[in-house]
Amino acid sequence: MQITYEKTAWVDLRFASLESIQNGNSHPLLGEAPGNSGYFEREGYAPIGKASVTLTFFSEDEVLHGQIKSLDTQLQAVRAEAQVKENAILLQISKLQSLTMG
Repeated sequence: MQITYEKTAWVDLRFASLESIQNGNSHPLLGEAPGNSGYFEREGYAPIGKASVTLTFFSEDEVLHGQIKSLDTQLQAVRAEAQVKENAILLQISKLQSLTMG
């Protein structure tokens, strides 16, 4: 399945020049039109044109696989963060226990 739509092309000129985009060395971000796109305007992006985008959807199996992979990545990050917190608590417990046994 495919859909085609138009979006405004935005660039942050601190990180990419108009010339680099015209040469294909950088790519603009696509979003809503000026006045409707609080994020781009608030973050200092400049509108540089309109883009016509054709989106070809992956198969349902590919989409599901991508979603599972994304959730797995999030799960790994949560586990790593929890492990750091657990280690900090265990260290505090160990220090307190050494005071009571000393």
